[in-house]
Amino acid sequence: MQTTPSTLLYTLLLLIFGAAFPYSLWAQSAESTASAEQAADSPGNQPKVYQLSGLVLQQGSGEPVPFAAIRINNSGRRGSVANMEGFFSLPVVPGDTLVFSRLGYKRMKVPMEAFLNNYQGDTSTPYLYLVQYLVEDNIELEEVEIFRYKNFQEVQAALMNMPLDPNDPMAVASTNLSPDVRRELTQNLALDAMDRQNVALQTYYNQFMNKPFLNTVNLDPLAVVRHVRYLRNKAEAKRDQKLNYWPED
Repeated sequence: MQTTPSTLLYTLLLLIFGAAFPYSLWAQSAESTASAEQAADSPGNQPKVYQLSGLVLQQGSGEPVPFAAIRINNSGRRGSVANMEGFFSLPVVPGDTLVFSRLGYKRMKVPMEAFLNNYQGDTSTPYLYLVQYLVEDNIELEEVEIFRYKNFQEVQAALMNMPLDPNDPMAVASTNLSPDVRRELTQNLALDAMDRQNVALQTYYNQFMNKPFLNTVNLDPLAVVRHVRYLRNKAEAKRDQKLNYWPED
């Protein structure tokens, strides 16, 4: 018989604690633990999983609602999306709450416990069927007045002449930015560091652009002389070639 480390450990524990605890207590404890684990893993304790299939239709007309979202309220991972005909299918358990939503329709919730209690079919089978109707959600918008203008100048003039509410923050801002207020601020406030820098940059730019000669700071004088000499030699060689009317055979 081959002896393993687990067998030696069990024998050592039995010799140490055997006198204080009879073997019957050890066997009873082991049996109760095994029975509890089997009961936890038994199918009867696990929630029954149903395959729920159905249609999402519009209330009143009965037309399918395409691409409606079906989400499990108590789970962020499970859900489905209806197809073009409004058909959907997803696994559910009795504790779930289905949330049906679609843009332009009111959101509907279906608790599975209440659905199973009122289900007309056989709940002993793993397949359930549901037809969910969604009600249109009508949103009333405020009245919009449309004006016709011939060009952008008319639109700009209309915006500038639009009356403003005196208590409106935009009206206060418009008053503070009026030409008279800005003119007074420009004449009385001193220039800060950023304004002085902008004035200096603009002055240097104007001086540079108004120079009558080309800026040659980055040019190499020796390179300019070599380039001019090369052009002159090339011109002389071309001239001599043209004046040679009787080339040698």
